Amino acid sequence: MKKISTKQDCERLCGLPPPVLFEIEKTVALLNFYYGEMRNPDTDLGGYVLLIEKSEELKNLKKIFHQDIDKITPEFFDIISTSEEPYASAQIQLSSDFSVVLVMALSIAPSHFLRLQTGTETPKTDKPVDNVF
Repeated sequence: MKKISTKQDCERLCGLPPPVLFEIEKTVALLNFYYGEMRNPDTDLGGYVLLIEKSEELKNLKKIFHQDIDKITPEFFDIISTSEEPYASAQIQLSSDFSVVLVMALSIAPSHFLRLQTGTETPKTDKPVDNVF
């Protein structure tokens, strides 16, 4: 698992398909633009990208999110098409101004993330949603 929060971190990434690297660089650039390049990714506002390289690393996310990955609903989930294996990008919102974007091969993405993408699962909330119509 690699934490990426600066342009220098992006420059050290090797072997990723160009579309995946582009998405990571774009996310880091947005974080730097809105929250500053000199921010501490762990304590300041903004967040960072985590490149998940092995499925076992998903279990280690409990230390960051304080709950199992299967209980987390991403704010956004996108599939990154490449000429090789497709990748997934999932934004996990930890507060109103702090998120972690998980980037991983689609083959190791949690199955409930994929069901949200295909529309076969409704996000679960603790509160009932009021009918606004």
